[in-house]
Amino acid sequence: GNASLEVGNVYIEENEIDVGDYGIEFYGYDVGYEMNDNSSLTIGDILVNDNTISSDDYGIYVDCEYFGEYMYGNSSVTMGNIEFCRNVINSENDGIYLYEFYEIGYEMNDNSSFTMGSILVNDNTINSGDEGIYVYYFEYFGEDLYGNSSFTMGNIQFNGNEINSDDYGIYV
Repeated sequence: GNASLEVGNVYIEENEIDVGDYGIEFYGYDVGYEMNDNSSLTIGDILVNDNTISSDDYGIYVDCEYFGEYMYGNSSVTMGNIEFCRNVINSENDGIYLYEFYEIGYEMNDNSSFTMGSILVNDNTINSGDEGIYVYYFEYFGEDLYGNSSFTMGNIQFNGNEINSDDYGIYV
């Protein structure tokens, strides 16, 4: 059919968090998954910015899988930036743990299209008992494109972060 969904920005901003577990846990599963025909999805920016976090585990834990996977026909996904910027994090484990950015724009067919902004991890202040920023699994971006399908993505940035950690500052 001609299904269409529009979502504005997603804000997780200006929070003061003091917890014994994860400060912020963000799961983004199945966004634009198995879209067909003339369906479309538009999402604004996902903003995890300007938070102050004290955590006995991870400061920010992120798991984003299956964005724009198995798209067919003239289906389309358009989304803005994903930002983790200007956060102040004191954590016993990793400050920012980007566990999975996995199968984004994966196995697209026909005339389907996936357009995404940038992934920004900038200007954070991190004190951690393990890695400051740990990137575990960035894989399968725009893989297995068939027909006239297209995948477009902005930059991946790690800029201006101040990190004091007991292990690696940034581990990719």
